[in-house]
Amino acid sequence: MSKEELESYLAEGLSLEQIGKRVGRNPSTISYHLKKHGLTPVNQQRHLRRGPIPEDTLRALHATGASLREMAEEVDRGVATVRYWTEKYGLGPTAGGRRRVAARRAKEAGEQQVELICRRHGMTTYVREDNRWRCKRCRCEAVSKARRRIKRTLVEEAGGACLICGYDRCFAALEFHHRDRKKKLFALSQVTRSLERAREEARKCLLLCANCHAEVEDGTTQVPKETSPSLDS
Repeated sequence: MSKEELESYLAEGLSLEQIGKRVGRNPSTISYHLKKHGLTPVNQQRHLRRGPIPEDTLRALHATGASLREMAEEVDRGVATVRYWTEKYGLGPTAGGRRRVAARRAKEAGEQQVELICRRHGMTTYVREDNRWRCKRCRCEAVSKARRRIKRTLVEEAGGACLICGYDRCFAALEFHHRDRKKKLFALSQVTRSLERAREEARKCLLLCANCHAEVEDGTTQVPKETSPSLDS
């Protein structure tokens, strides 16, 4: 094989196996020709012995509560390598490892709540959900985020503005007014249901700003008799 041909394959980022498949040769044959022409296989440097990971680097990462996988990504080594050197330096389990041990013990004891370290909130309360542990604060934040996402969708589908005054500057200040209280199943302000369930409930409502909504509830302002077709559908 010519040097130019091999250089073109290496420029494509092909490994020995990939080059072998393309030209119908054994990878060992490709390796022979690379050495013959003084060429280096792709990614060869990744597999060379790179020596120990500096102790101060691992200690700093360990102190942040990073997992073995996160530490491995940071120092560009394998998880097994990072595990070896953390044990070699006597760093002990990572925060993730300690969390798993504590969670396993709590599960074995039949507990429904346990104090664990959350990467986002530090030491906080975890609760069991479907045979797994979840940070209560992370769960609350996720619920709030989902509510905002669903409400934004409903507001946009309802026209995005107050039906009475046309206010549209802040979607958080827009509310859903049930036209018939007898048909109300739940309040859309605290919706935790699916988007489809929320849409069904929103079809019973009119989109109003907080001020107009308060005036309508008080009887100070009357809802227009004509509403948009999308709200009546």
